Amino acid sequence: MSKIIFKGEYMKKRFLLLHFFLAINLIFLFFSCKDVPLSSVMVEPDTSSLTLNFNGGNLFGDSSIKFNYEEIELLVGMPIDDALVELDFGINNLEKKGYEFLGWTLKRNGNNLVQYLPEYGILYAKWSKLQDENPTINHENLE
Repeated sequence: MSKIIFKGEYMKKRFLLLHFFLAINLIFLFFSCKDVPLSSVMVEPDTSSLTLNFNGGNLFGDSSIKFNYEEIELLVGMPIDDALVELDFGINNLEKKGYEFLGWTLKRNGNNLVQYLPEYGILYAKWSKLQDENPTINHENLE
């Protein structure tokens, strides 16, 4: 009789351990990955093109421009300003009202300016807000 009780308690402990393991897995499944879309994890970078994202600016009404590798192949590694002028697509007309263009970064809100034209990826325009030349003065608060 004692063997049966021992075997039953062993099975009961095993059963509880299995439920604990399943509960932990369910918690992990529902809560740990809720903010990470599966598509973002599995996306391969586009190595066949270079996109210039104007980051709120525009060039002839466009918010970005994309070049395939064949278009920029001979310019890769050149100083970026020279390479973009060489591409002759009107980069000097890039504008954003109330802002000054500073250069290109690898991140939308990045601070490190890119020095040379890369083979592929996305470059984001970096802008600096212009200071108001004629600030409004509130005469009511002056005494």
